[in-house]
Amino acid sequence: MKIGIMTYWWSKDNYGQVLQCFALQKYLRNLGHDAFLIRYSPGNDYCADPGRVLVAVRQKSLTAHLLDRLRRLLSRPGRNDESREFSRFHADNIQSSERVYHHYRELLNDPPIADIYICGSDQIWNYPDRFRRHTNLVNAYFLNFGDPGIPRIACAASFGRAHLPAELIDFIRPLLRKFSCISVREKSGLEICSAAGRADARWTVDPVVLLDTKEYTELSSRVMEGPKYILVYLLGSTCSLPRKQIVALAQKEDLEIRYVGSQAPRKYFPALYPTIPEWLSLVMNAEFVITNSLHGTLFSIMYKRNFTYIPLTGLYEQTNERVFSLLERLDSMDRIFIGNIYDNYYSLLEREGVDGCLSDVRSLAREILRRSIG
Repeated sequence: MKIGIMTYWWSKDNYGQVLQCFALQKYLRNLGHDAFLIRYSPGNDYCADPGRVLVAVRQKSLTAHLLDRLRRLLSRPGRNDESREFSRFHADNIQSSERVYHHYRELLNDPPIADIYICGSDQIWNYPDRFRRHTNLVNAYFLNFGDPGIPRIACAASFGRAHLPAELIDFIRPLLRKFSCISVREKSGLEICSAAGRADARWTVDPVVLLDTKEYTELSSRVMEGPKYILVYLLGSTCSLPRKQIVALAQKEDLEIRYVGSQAPRKYFPALYPTIPEWLSLVMNAEFVITNSLHGTLFSIMYKRNFTYIPLTGLYEQTNERVFSLLERLDSMDRIFIGNIYDNYYSLLEREGVDGCLSDVRSLAREILRRSIG
């Protein structure tokens, strides 16, 4: 069957975004389907939300908010996106629609031809409370286009937070009715779907688990010999990184610190700008991974690496739900950093239990997706 996938895909530095897009398509193509990415570029349908500044004032001081924005802007020139070669990875590994859809109205007027539409994963259903400025985005990512008879499936779609305002729930209620199957990435998404009239939604995990770990190992770059290292992988979202503790730990254990940032994060250490295969290799061979990323966490587990998750703070605090939900599912809540990086480094994962949980959630994710396609 021809399957069109709506998800996030355009990043030039967010490894998890591109890998979840790759994984879902690759798994479907492994099953024999003609799966392709619907290249919807939402920039023209996005309206900046001035209300977020007011939220920032309520959650922390305006000065802190502005300083955070300034740090992110100042870090942008050093991102070195071209050396990451994301465009090349797309060209080599992801089948895409010939057309790029620049507006929701283009999806309405000339919808992509497919037997099934799938949306997911990533935070495609995460919108601000003042969502009325974003209704084109909501309609697009809830697959409100194309022939009504085409089956619609949500695969590990993420709301990115635990609660939605009543007005937004009312808005998505008729959109969810059109779906033949819904799975969400966070446990809290079940309650949101239920409130919107879909108590039959299933809780699953990110699509990167659909593939066996060896498929990523085959994709990763050749391992380069060198000293052992701690990998620090951070998204641009703010977090309280214990930099001094990390430096002290590295010195004590004679480890290098290798730092990779995405989405213009603050440069806590000298930065690397790996390609996607190189990033996979960095995770696979690290002695210890420190991350504030869902996918940094998930690939650490898949590669059997010791790791710790640094919770997000400030405006991004509510998005911790996506990682907390994952760690709960994989019986790994002790990996959350709570102030002492040494405790996380010296307390190893109970591998047998975690591996068993990972195997279970992988099997469930595959079963849900196969049954939804029919």
